[in-house]
Amino acid sequence: MAGRPKRPVASSSTKADLRRVRGRAREDAAFPATPPLSGLPRDYAAILGEIKQRIREERLRVVMTANSAMILLYWDIGRLILERQERAGWGSRGSTGSPLIWLRRTRK
Repeated sequence: MAGRPKRPVASSSTKADLRRVRGRAREDAAFPATPPLSGLPRDYAAILGEIKQRIREERLRVVMTANSAMILLYWDIGRLILERQERAGWGSRGSTGSPLIWLRRTRK
């Protein structure tokens, strides 16, 4: 292909380094490959599993917290609309959505 730079030739001192790199070899970028299992600490898998479990648990906690906050927000918005309907006569000619009807029934 014309215009494409040639791949650098590996010298004997960089051959070991190239084996630990994935993809094309470039001087300005390298994508490290996973080290061989013999190069990892013995408890690596256990620690990695613990980290992954903590991340899963925290993600779930964040989702649950966000859902709770949104439910409280929607409940408060519904309450605000109902109070305004009672005070100012909103919705007397139009129809209200079923969630507001349900909220009105549960308030009484």
